[in-house]
Amino acid sequence: MKNEYQSLLDNDTWQLAELPKGQKAVRSKWVFALKKDKSGKVERFKARLVAKGCSQTYGVNYKDTFSPVVRYSTIRMIFAIAAEYGLYLHQIDVSTAYLNSELCGEIYISHPARFVDKRYPNHCLKLKKALYGLKQSGRQ
Repeated sequence: MKNEYQSLLDNDTWQLAELPKGQKAVRSKWVFALKKDKSGKVERFKARLVAKGCSQTYGVNYKDTFSPVVRYSTIRMIFAIAAEYGLYLHQIDVSTAYLNSELCGEIYISHPARFVDKRYPNHCLKLKKALYGLKQSGRQ
């Protein structure tokens, strides 16, 4: 949890702020996973901070959302063209793609469990960048 929290701080994901009147803080939670090696042995434990998008209110925390995805028929066409012309295909994964996009509008989240700043217990976090779980994260 500490590593994930520190990486979010290093990425300048949020700033400490008071919740404005009329705004509602989106709840956050920790999601835990085990990373295993090829033999099935536990390699490391992983924690990810996510926003609970189900607690977002339409018109307050977000407006219309859209996430661009490729059609399956397009992928099949690319495979067919590559096979026809003997081309090589490569894929990449940007592991923190969501976390690198900046947000439009103001979104506030509650402090993650175990990381409440005791000097400012009534403050929340104003997001500067997207966080997993937000309804608008896929769009940014």
